[in-house]
Amino acid sequence: MRAMRKLLAVAIILAATTIQAQIADGDAQWALRAEGRQSGRAKATHVDAAIAAYQRAVAQNLNDLEARWKLLRTMRFKGQYVAATSDGKEQIHSGARKGGEGALALLDKQLAAKGVKSSTRATEHDLAEAARPIR
Repeated sequence: MRAMRKLLAVAIILAATTIQAQIADGDAQWALRAEGRQSGRAKATHVDAAIAAYQRAVAQNLNDLEARWKLLRTMRFKGQYVAATSDGKEQIHSGARKGGEGALALLDKQLAAKGVKSSTRATEHDLAEAARPIR
């Protein structure tokens, strides 16, 4: 039983480390988002890489609000500064809306666990506590 607990603890630590590595990779790509821009348009290379990294982090931990908000921020940027057509923008924004709805549902769930009925009734402190990562 004791060995099983140790193994579980190691697995949890490795998963958290992997998620943090994905977020760090996304952050590094996000920092390079303006590289090679022309006439107010960013190139998709670093933006797409950041989106992929944040998506991997979310997939590894569906309850990670940090990865979710960074993914949504990057998708918004892509829709605004990378997509060249209205259809391209709408496709990106549609995906971001779905992701935003999921993030709000998660936030409401985390607030409810703390006794707050919804994010619209939460104080700034309540929101910060709910969004604080558990690592």
